[in-house]
Amino acid sequence: MRADERRLRQILLNILGNAVKFTTRGEVVFRLRYQREMAQFEIEDSGPGIPPEELAQIFEPFSRGSAASTGASGGTGLGSPSPGCSPT
Repeated sequence: MRADERRLRQILLNILGNAVKFTTRGEVVFRLRYQREMAQFEIEDSGPGIPPEELAQIFEPFSRGSAASTGASGGTGLGSPSPGCSPT
């Protein structure tokens, strides 16, 4: 798969920025694996995650998670689920 370099950079910066913004304690880990012309990115953080009831809307345009209004400013409200949360 080929990707638009500008858009991929913006996506990664947005996700990493949100990980840093919403992780007040703990860590943010960025991993990159590259093999056979395929890149795999992983971003892991110890932030609050996304409540299970909000997971279905994370890819909706102009949608922000409830954490976006609890102290942090700006951002898209995107993130990944906390350990123990599942998208089922």
